[in-house]
Amino acid sequence: MYVPTDWTATICTADGCDKPRTGVFHTWCKSHYQQDLRRRQKERHAVGFGRSCSVDGCDKPHDANGYCGMHRGRLARHGSLELPPRASKVKADKATCSVEGCAKEVKALGWCGSHYSNYLRHGAPVVANMRGPRDEPKLDKFARHLTGDDETGCWLYSGIINEDGYGKFNSGQGRGEVKAHRWLYQELTGRTLTRATQLDHTCEVRHCVRPSHLLEVSQALHNAHTAARKAAPAGQFYKADESPRSLAEVGFAITHKLPMIWNT
Repeated sequence: MYVPTDWTATICTADGCDKPRTGVFHTWCKSHYQQDLRRRQKERHAVGFGRSCSVDGCDKPHDANGYCGMHRGRLARHGSLELPPRASKVKADKATCSVEGCAKEVKALGWCGSHYSNYLRHGAPVVANMRGPRDEPKLDKFARHLTGDDETGCWLYSGIINEDGYGKFNSGQGRGEVKAHRWLYQELTGRTLTRATQLDHTCEVRHCVRPSHLLEVSQALHNAHTAARKAAPAGQFYKADESPRSLAEVGFAITHKLPMIWNT
């Protein structure tokens, strides 16, 4: 039995409630009284006392107007004791990517997300696969980044270029990205370059990786060549030697259809 804690209270005595008291035989506001009433009804219903919902098959405790809380809410919201059928969600047909063979939804400019990303990175929605199979030899993977200049004989690296104009290549040998021209030079000549050994581009093209266009020099000699090259007219400092550094260079050029100019 509910026993009011303070008959003289003018506001609800429930913790944290500052609404005015509404009862004569209780000291709660209307909301807290209804909550306590429902709680007591459920307790009585659980032990076999009290009214049940008047809807056939519903054994929930009576809440108001002959219904339980669920059916009373349905009647108030929908005007019926049954839930209305849900409207089927039909997705509108969305445009597909304009690239042939791609059925993905359009994101921007008529392309899907993948092809739009290619456009932002490479300037075209479709680009060649530059990764290749995982078991592909490193030299073959490297060669896919090369284009030949038949006029100068240079092997131009079309991969990542650093701020100084040199190509960068991930050799996958635990060293991360290395300079492309140094990596290919060592692979095709069999020589091991130390930190003190510099490779001077005799063709004056920094992203050229052809070993015949590279000359092993010291840091001091490299600086002297750079100063002389800046002082001389473009292309007139000295001519690149087209003689191959090794037979491996000749085979690499033939296999991957790169220019091989012979100077005698």
